[in-house]
Amino acid sequence: MAGLSILLVIITWCSSANARRAPEHYDIFFVSVGSTRYAASSSADAKGLGDIRGANKSARLVAQLLERAGSRFGITLTSDSERVRYVGRIDVERALDRMLAEIRARGPRRPLLVFYVAGHGLSEGVGWNHFTIPGNLVLANDRTRQDIETLAGMTLHAAALVDRLNRTRMPYLVLLDTCYEAEARDFAPGVLTGTAVESLRAVAGVLRAINEFRQPHPVLFSTQPGTVASTVPDPYEPNAALPVAPLARRLAIVFDRASASGRGLTLAGLVRAMSDPSVDPIAGPAVTRAERVDDRIQFLPVGPQAAGSTEHRLGSTEGVSVCCTAAAPSEPASIERAASGRIDMTGSAGEFITEGRRVTLRAPPASMMLTQHSPGRASIEVQDDTGVWTLAFGTPDGGPMTARSYDAAQRFHFEDPGRPGLSVSGMARGCNSVKGQFTVERVRYGSDGILAELSARFTQTCDNLPATLHGTLVLTTEVGR
Repeated sequence: MAGLSILLVIITWCSSANARRAPEHYDIFFVSVGSTRYAASSSADAKGLGDIRGANKSARLVAQLLERAGSRFGITLTSDSERVRYVGRIDVERALDRMLAEIRARGPRRPLLVFYVAGHGLSEGVGWNHFTIPGNLVLANDRTRQDIETLAGMTLHAAALVDRLNRTRMPYLVLLDTCYEAEARDFAPGVLTGTAVESLRAVAGVLRAINEFRQPHPVLFSTQPGTVASTVPDPYEPNAALPVAPLARRLAIVFDRASASGRGLTLAGLVRAMSDPSVDPIAGPAVTRAERVDDRIQFLPVGPQAAGSTEHRLGSTEGVSVCCTAAAPSEPASIERAASGRIDMTGSAGEFITEGRRVTLRAPPASMMLTQHSPGRASIEVQDDTGVWTLAFGTPDGGPMTARSYDAAQRFHFEDPGRPGLSVSGMARGCNSVKGQFTVERVRYGSDGILAELSARFTQTCDNLPATLHGTLVLTTEVGR
């Protein structure tokens, strides 16, 4: 009996030791987006980007691979094949909202969020900001007056996406399987002195480094800044009519090699393999500057894994939006004034900008800046520890505001002639289209024609959604105090 007891102790100890040595693995959650369909332009001043054959297929392929890795929950978002609706920015935001809510509800021990997108992408050529273009956007022909702020608000801006994911405080992996198209721009001497040019170049260099995302949470691009990515043959069906995007192909090859090796794959191992030129000369290596990536926890565990559920969605955005040019240089220069005041906003359940929360902004302690574009067109930017919020109001004719209601407002900068303009955005959330109303309760202009006081109420609905944002604004500029 004593010998049997010792044997049982040894067996129990060995089993426990083996269990302790079993590698941990991530609980994978994913959003996989493919935008095959792109809107055509009906205007001679803008152009559509054209469809991308295989973008939908790529999103589905990536979803299947992550299911192989034992994903707990996933969402695919792809284009409507009938071209009735497109994958819009708001569709992507809703999918992310849904995913983050699901992760919070489940409370996994080691969550990892994977975000993948296949579609058109471009940059501005200075700081190399990356913008993934939603399917409902067409681009204005005059790219020399490209308005970067508006572009960021109407597209999926990589920096805004990373900022949002960083706020979740969970590990993540971003795969941007798009072009990175832009013409590199420099600051040539001319009006500026040599010192000023060098200073601007230094600033641009800092911006480029920021947009490389040198961090432990990997962001992988399918191509270098300033270049175009092309679709490639499906690794499982090389002669198939539909190709796939390069990162989707490479991910499949990396997964297959890791599975065949029987060793699994850590997140750092995945990044190394995805960016290794020798893995697949057809797709080419992924581009990333990620550093200090976790090399302990398994991303792709050894052996078959049971996957959770995957939710399949179609893009729901209707209509076409033109993006993104700034006002012509001949228009009067805008004037900025520091301001103080308070903004209160609340959104009903499902409202996009506030996410259904109450938002209160006070300046001070927040910073508030009034930009007056004309007597009756002004925007207010508030920055506090939650981020940047922007409100914009415009009278139908650009004349001075008066104490009255301005009904049937459309998106500021994009309103039809004779219609007032309104826009409320924040936390990298903006509307492609706006329906709203604002009522000026009190307004006073200073002797220099700049708004000295403004008190207003406003309502806004975003992209034909039923939920409504309600808000109030009380503002005083330094001139008016």
